[in-house]
Amino acid sequence: MDWDTEVWGKRYAVLYRCWLSRIYHQKRERFFDVCDNVTKAVAVVGGAASIAEIAAPNQFIVTAAAITVMSALSLVVGYAKKARSHADLAKAFTELEARVVAKGVFDEQQVNAFEAEILRLEMNESRSLGALVRICQNEIAVARGNLQDVRPVSLWRRIWAHLYDFDMSPEPTSR
Repeated sequence: MDWDTEVWGKRYAVLYRCWLSRIYHQKRERFFDVCDNVTKAVAVVGGAASIAEIAAPNQFIVTAAAITVMSALSLVVGYAKKARSHADLAKAFTELEARVVAKGVFDEQQVNAFEAEILRLEMNESRSLGALVRICQNEIAVARGNLQDVRPVSLWRRIWAHLYDFDMSPEPTSR
């Protein structure tokens, strides 16, 4: 079987979606792991300080507030659970990518089956964050040597990429 040009383009689109989703979910996993570890560190340090009574009364209040806020965020947001969820999605997209590559030459029906599998995986995703997606797209463009495809993301948006969904659609051009 020979490659059909249209199927080859669709194959690339499937692989691109796998790469983008894998990188995105790996970044989200790392972010939630860091949040979980920071929460644990604050709780341990604060708990040790209060047990050892080395903190002055005003420091004790700040420590207790920090522990309370961080622990509440951890319970409400569920950092560890979200990190595992994103790890599972990254793994699923990596496995799909491996199956696409291993398949070799395939036809329209097979590419449609891979696209359907991507849609099934995406059903388990939360809404994606625009700036974070753009950061991932830029990483893929750089890795593939397509520097013309890199679209800058401001420092402000990079800092808040995991917390706020920035609209990264292109600016409308005025006539």
